[in-house]
Order: sequence, then structure tokens, then C-alpha cells
Amino acid sequence: MKVLNLLLKNPVEKIILSIIIVVIIILTFRYVRKINTLKKNPESSTPAVMPKPVTPAVMPKPVTPAVMPKPVTPAVIPNPVTAGVIPESSTPAVMPSLGYTTDQPYNDWIKTNYVGQGGGTKNFSYKCPPTTYIDKIKLNAGAGLDKIGIRCKGQSDNDIIHHGGNGGNPYVYDNISEDEKYVVSGGKYVGNITPFNIYKQNGINRSAGASVGSWGGDNKIAECPENYRISGVYGTHGMFMDSLGFWCQKVQ
Repeated sequence: MKVLNLLLKNPVEKIILSIIIVVIIILTFRYVRKINTLKKNPESSTPAVMPKPVTPAVMPKPVTPAVMPKPVTPAVIPNPVTAGVIPESSTPAVMPSLGYTTDQPYNDWIKTNYVGQGGGTKNFSYKCPPTTYIDKIKLNAGAGLDKIGIRCKGQSDNDIIHHGGNGGNPYVYDNISEDEKYVVSGGKYVGNITPFNIYKQNGINRSAGASVGSWGGDNKIAECPENYRISGVYGTHGMFMDSLGFWCQKVQ
């Protein structure tokens, strides 16, 4: 200090220098103190590094294997059905035939058996002229067949002769084909007559006989053997049609 006092004659310089010396002494003291602390606690010298939290591994969701759709069978579109028409498959596979027997006086004629029980007070029989056939039927019917008349090919309505009573409602089959056959039924009386081509499309025509009660019975087919065609009718009647059969004419 005496040396400094000799070197520094200015009082201000002395003060500044004294402050510097004090600061140096304080810093030196703090440094020494810190060194001693580190020697006593070496682990605290390096601040502990906390490990970063480990994010747990995210397990992927199980993948559901894709389900392959079953092959779709194309829809089978049924054949269109005409409204009101019964397909032929609905026609009974086997419908009994009336059958037929020969009529000896007429070598070219065969008659079918008949439906109905064959009562009545009047017999009738009508045949078409040779080489012709029935092309129109006029009838009256209600619960069963009351009256029938036929027209042959080439004739007029004035040639029609009716057989039977006066009951029932009128009905007409016109433009009948030459190879037509008929579905007929009967119980005690004749129940119904329907051309087969109409029957295939619409079933029994109830306007030509409802075929109920005493007029009921199973349906049968009136048809001719090969090389013959229906060309007339026969039967018995009173107030109602008691029996009805058909004449088959040989095709010339």
C-alpha cells in the first residue's frame, strides 16, 4: 500500500484502485469457496439429465382381412306372363277323354261318348254337311248348360237349330277352328262346354255353364281320332241339357 501511495498521488486514482482490489478479493473468495463445494459433492457438479419420457409404442390395430363378397348369381327373369292367361303348364297333364264309339250306319262318322246322365224327354242329333265342321256355337247357360245350337262352315245363323230349354243367359263361340276339341263336364245334367283353345288360355268359361250342383262333374276332353274332326252334336234334353256328345266326321 505504501508503494501504491507513492505511485498514486491523486486521491481519485487511489479510490478507483482500492475498489478494483476489493472486487478482485471478493471474486477470489467466491471462486475458492465454489471449488471447495465441488470437491465435497462431485456428483452435483454435473446437473442430472432427466431422460426424456419414452412414449409407449403404439401397437397397430389388427387388420381385419377383407371379406370377399360371395359371387351373386344373376337373377333369373321369368318369362313374362300375359295377364289373365293361364300358362299351358297349368292345364292338367292328363285330362280324361270322353272316348268314342262307331256308329254303324255311317261309315264316315264316329260319335264320342256323352256327359250327363242321359235323361230328358227329347233326343236330338245334328251333323254338318260333308267336308264341313262346326265354326259357331250359340248356347244358353246358367248353373249349367240349358240350350245349344251349332252352325257349320258355310252356313248362316238362320240355319242354326237350337236344342234344349229356354233358361240361362245367351253366349256365343264364333270362328271356331276346324280341328277344335272341347272341354266338357256334367253330373245329372250337362255342366259346361269350353273350346280347348280358350280353356288353355283362360280356363273354364263360366259364362258357358257354371257347372255347379247337379250340373257339376269332372272335366273331360271331347276329341276325335286321327283323320276325324268334330262336325256335329247329339244328346237329350228337357228343360235342361241332360246329355251331350259330339259327332266326328272323317276328313276327306
